[in-house]
Amino acid sequence: MAKRSKPGRKGARIRDAAGRRTEMRIGNRAHAAAVDQGMHLLNAGDYEAANQKFRSVLNANVEHPAALHGMGLLATRTGRATVGVELMRRAIQGDSEDAAFQNNLGTILEDQEAYEEALELYKKTVKLAPRNPAGYNNVASVMARLDRNSDALEYAREAVRLAPNEPGVLVNYATILADVGAFLDAEPYFQKAIGLSPDFPQAHFNYSLHLLNHGRWDEAWRHYDWRFQAPGLRSAPRFFPQPVWNGRDFKGSKIIFWAEQGIGDEIWFSSMLPDAIALGGDVIIECTDRLVSLFERSFPSAEIHPFRYLDAEQGRLPIDANCPFGSLGRFMRRDQDSFPKAGGWLVPDPVRLETYLARLAEAGPGPYVGLCWRSGLAGAFRDPQYATIQHLKPVLDTPDVTFVNLQYDVRPEELEAAARMGKPIVHFDDLDQRNDLEAAAAMTAAMDFVISAGTSVRSMAGALNVPGLEFRPLPVPETLLMDGHHPWYPSLVVRGKRRAEGWEKLFGAMGGELPDLLADAARYDRTPRRL
Repeated sequence: MAKRSKPGRKGARIRDAAGRRTEMRIGNRAHAAAVDQGMHLLNAGDYEAANQKFRSVLNANVEHPAALHGMGLLATRTGRATVGVELMRRAIQGDSEDAAFQNNLGTILEDQEAYEEALELYKKTVKLAPRNPAGYNNVASVMARLDRNSDALEYAREAVRLAPNEPGVLVNYATILADVGAFLDAEPYFQKAIGLSPDFPQAHFNYSLHLLNHGRWDEAWRHYDWRFQAPGLRSAPRFFPQPVWNGRDFKGSKIIFWAEQGIGDEIWFSSMLPDAIALGGDVIIECTDRLVSLFERSFPSAEIHPFRYLDAEQGRLPIDANCPFGSLGRFMRRDQDSFPKAGGWLVPDPVRLETYLARLAEAGPGPYVGLCWRSGLAGAFRDPQYATIQHLKPVLDTPDVTFVNLQYDVRPEELEAAARMGKPIVHFDDLDQRNDLEAAAAMTAAMDFVISAGTSVRSMAGALNVPGLEFRPLPVPETLLMDGHHPWYPSLVVRGKRRAEGWEKLFGAMGGELPDLLADAARYDRTPRRL
């Protein structure tokens, strides 16, 4: 699933007052006016004129705090964030009591993923400007990134109290509520934000993720297309000359479906391509180059091209319409009845599959259970969402099972830890599961069962119709599941936990459940859907 978009920060109210308030203290009204003019020009996008105003002040006083602050913002907006940080630090050295300086440096550092330092700056902003909601909103946002959601709620709630009609504040609060599992509480704040600002992309997109997580499909897709306008996402808009497909039968026409976001999302959304192909007409599929051969085998009636297929995008081919993968949902998955009851739409390389089956037989007896316990995108705010190898001990204690590594960036110390726990994990050093997705698909298809976090490994297992279990760091809404299974991946069951709980309870239960799940998997029909 696509990551949520960061709600808009409410830093402008602090920033606008910075130069004037500082200058009133140090008494140079001409400099104050120049800084004010520079800030106005900066916010209007006239960077050259803004630069001249700030420099006119710095020529008189090279350490002028407000002018340094303005130059820092200018440097950041023109792609020189490192210079911007240094200028902002000098501004704070000259005036540590200006809330705007603290707040705006915090936003730059947050964008650079220096979350702990950004948090300290935001907290100073709150102390210096206790009646301004921007500081509280930013503290809440970065705390949520650090997985400190209980503390984040306190600050987000105060931001809402101070600014009950500010859409960015409302979206931040709603998103944090949803992240801690307070789904019903979150919804009114999403709706109020959209009511106040109907064109606010982050409100629509974050609300769409909330609705998707609850299986409210038709409603969710109406908001999901805002992803192309929400900052901080990988859904970059494309500008094909052809119109966007309207979902109708296109027999006698040619349409290009193009992938977006990450590999996991690309595999996820490709589940709808068989439905689109079945409508007739000529189909072109543009995808990540690592998926081309796998898609060629899986969608033999379509023409497959690697990203970026410029002949199509630049109008050099007779194509009638285009459609991004993620927009297929509004036509193909509008309610539970539109989801296939049988999974599997990707077909592994049969030669590689036989090779890995033979190698696994040499490594130990089946059943073979593939493991993926975390994302490869490590970071302070992502790590708590995933398990560690130590958490898997109750699962690894299951007798008569050979466990296999599907973690594409496994660390040597993780494999060593599993061995010390008495259950070595089979790992093939020559298998590049990150870059060789044909190999990853074949290895995954060789598994009898897969246990995975919500990563591309989960997506691959579901796409190949391999039985498995996805574990989540939050409760799983009952309205999402279909007969206890993942709606997009019918071969997978889903288990979640409360945010405040550790992983121990969930993995303890999974260890006890695994023998029964393996028995069910042995009876599961793994025949993929065919076109």
